[in-house]
Amino acid sequence: MIYKQGDIVLLPFPFTDQQGTKVRPGIVVSNSLVNSTSTDVIIAQLTTQNLSSNVLAIELSNNHVAISFKPPHNTQFVYCKKVLVIDSNLIIKRISAVADQAKMEQILKKIQSVFDIEL
Repeated sequence: MIYKQGDIVLLPFPFTDQQGTKVRPGIVVSNSLVNSTSTDVIIAQLTTQNLSSNVLAIELSNNHVAISFKPPHNTQFVYCKKVLVIDSNLIIKRISAVADQAKMEQILKKIQSVFDIEL
């Protein structure tokens, strides 16, 4: 399956110490060129942990997505410093997508700032 930038998916997200994984949501941040020419996709981690004071996180609520998050997780945070490349065959399923283009652009700009990339 070819995923699109902004798709929200479930996947086995690895711990940073590489000693295991946890199934959790992530958002596809790689663009259509990457997604259509490789089975790899670039994913940013989503978390329900309140990161509103964290400068590396972007709030994502039901107002921003195509299919609402289920209570009590109506708000999630894109943790823009936790990004990984994963084979799309490891993705369990697509659960929603970012419907608000301005919000998606905000997420991508934050990830650019994490890597100190200027366009």
